[in-house]
Amino acid sequence: MKRTIPTWFFCMLAVFPLCLNSALHAEEKSIPATATETAPGQPPPKPPFGQPFNVRGRIHALLENLRENEPEEYQRLMKLRAENREEYLKELWEKMPERKNDKRRKIAEIDRKCWELGEKFQKAATEQEKESIKAELSGLLEQSMDLVVQDTKERLERVQKILDNLNGNREKIIQERRDQFLSGKPKPAPQRPGRPKK
Repeated sequence: MKRTIPTWFFCMLAVFPLCLNSALHAEEKSIPATATETAPGQPPPKPPFGQPFNVRGRIHALLENLRENEPEEYQRLMKLRAENREEYLKELWEKMPERKNDKRRKIAEIDRKCWELGEKFQKAATEQEKESIKAELSGLLEQSMDLVVQDTKERLERVQKILDNLNGNREKIIQERRDQFLSGKPKPAPQRPGRPKK
């Protein structure tokens, strides 16, 4: 007997990341942005709870990672910064792993429209109106599901790259971390090892 996954499961799968994302953004907006100065060559301090998107800290961490792991790319970006600051900032933004996700934004917009259609359905006077609303809702849900599947595939690909990088560079990562712990240098800001480079 073939088992099918209930439709409500996919709806919950689509709505959960949106709710979580909204909650995180609301929490982030409630905390004032602060940018602390750091000594040259020192990593920025860890941002306060609820403020993980400190732009200065993210840029510093990204550039530090590039300098250590992709020196050619780091040098190219430094040259670009001197020549064309706008293009430099655009490229940095593209490299930021936490940048806003257009697919999730579109899913949230579709979800808002679906709720509006649900309210219209409750107020609809005729069966013809209700059928029209159902058809429109079905189309929007198809679009939403396509976006959820695409977004999930992209996230899985990113996680797979991280896993491949960890497995492929296991000894190098262990050696670097061992050296870091034994160096006597101050504890750096938390960073997961093995993040792949774009």
